[in-house]
Amino acid sequence: MCRRVFTHYMHHDVRAPMIIDPYVEKAFFYANPRYTPHHKCELCHIPPEAWLVDSLTPKCEHHSCCILVSEVEFCADFYALGNDKELGRLFQPEMCIEFTVDHRHRKLSYFGHPELYPRNMCPSTWRKDLLEVGNEHRSLYAEEEFFKECEKLYTLEQDAKTQFLVYRDLRRVWPKGSDVMQHAQFNVEQSQTLLTEQKQRISEMLNWQRGIQGAPVQFIPIWWMRMWALENGAYEE
Repeated sequence: MCRRVFTHYMHHDVRAPMIIDPYVEKAFFYANPRYTPHHKCELCHIPPEAWLVDSLTPKCEHHSCCILVSEVEFCADFYALGNDKELGRLFQPEMCIEFTVDHRHRKLSYFGHPELYPRNMCPSTWRKDLLEVGNEHRSLYAEEEFFKECEKLYTLEQDAKTQFLVYRDLRRVWPKGSDVMQHAQFNVEQSQTLLTEQKQRISEMLNWQRGIQGAPVQFIPIWWMRMWALENGAYEE
């Protein structure tokens, strides 16, 4: 698999979070390496006075606060060309049958020159809980469609968590059985249903990739159970 790698050295963190393991309750969060969201902020580019002679930093078409570095990682098929220098010179990574594009993101506050900007002009934001997808996952999680579904799983997990926390807070001021609480309960149950369905979808995709056949996994409705525990005085923060 030949890979064109775009490394984005950025002031802000724009990585798309995802969950690639639907089977554990407290899953690790990963950054989607196949996608980088468009982003524009107050920082447009490194000031001209910070440029070195004959080394203008390449401008990123995706982000305003970014210095872009592009490189290529060739696969074994490329190196199998051996001493055929002419063919090797003409070979492009896009010619590989398994070619893919990776986006990697690294923190670089104020383009590495904070002294050129007003203090606290635009605070840098960067998550510390996102991991990079390592090589051990590449063969299993190679499909772009799979990563998109994992992004959706992360979003639904956060939605379900939010709906539960809203239910918990409303319960402190609204009586049980009120319209407000019934609506809040419905939101928790609906978000849990969507989350469980997405987990099942990803589980089926993983089983297909691994060549595993069998009955669908029955996932535990964690947020519904927490709501039940809250109602019965068994919930712990």
